Amino acid sequence: MPVALAAEAGVAEFKETQDSGQPGKGINWQPVPFITAEARAQGVKVGGEGAQWPQSIDVDEVDGTFVLFATDVGGIWRSLDAGRTFEHANVGHTPRGSSGIAIDPHFPNRVISVGSNSMGSKYNGLYLSEDRAASWKPVHLAPIAGHADRRRQVVFDPATHDDEAGMTRI
Repeated sequence: MPVALAAEAGVAEFKETQDSGQPGKGINWQPVPFITAEARAQGVKVGGEGAQWPQSIDVDEVDGTFVLFATDVGGIWRSLDAGRTFEHANVGHTPRGSSGIAIDPHFPNRVISVGSNSMGSKYNGLYLSEDRAASWKPVHLAPIAGHADRRRQVVFDPATHDDEAGMTRI
């Protein structure tokens, strides 16, 4: 299974291919740019100089197919195929980056992001998605600057999941 990892020039995808079976054979890296010409043509913009810092990554605990990857100023990326491919996931998420993301462990459609940037901004704060990061809405805006804080900044409390409400509390 491919694994996406952050690299200075963007994202690289680790692929194992069929080969002679010798150690080290059949393994290669395929660079995946943060922004493609097609995305630029559609108006997608990312911050930074193309060397975004990874801030947070999370994988859904239900079946592992939903993966989120957050950068400091390059936005949020999502995969719906267990990390084989990634796409921008910033509709309604107005900060340039995210310093923390968490996928609800029981209801993976729900995601929370600590929207941030390299400096405080009125667009920073907590954002909620209820459609696997296809769109976001702000739930608490605050002019925070938390892009260099490497601690896990937000989690869902698995003990508080509520089947009737269809959610887990943070």
